[in-house]
Amino acid sequence: MLLVLKANWSLDHHHLAKVGTEFPRFLERIQGDICGLIHPPCGPFRYFIILVDASTRWSHTCLLSTCNLAFARLLAQIIRLRV
Repeated sequence: MLLVLKANWSLDHHHLAKVGTEFPRFLERIQGDICGLIHPPCGPFRYFIILVDASTRWSHTCLLSTCNLAFARLLAQIIRLRV
């Protein structure tokens, strides 16, 4: 699921209805999006990734120099949180 907020986004959308009454456990369902190209670039970084846990609304954002690093950053963050 993409986490893109647009200027015309309204609060009338009920996203919890799509989830149902079941709430997933921590890190059971992570939603994320890769955004970029950042212009002007922030040093070597041209992209950023946003991760949100569906159960706790925990979120994390990190900068990426290429899109190829996204999966490695996701795994590193999950390992960091599990320990």
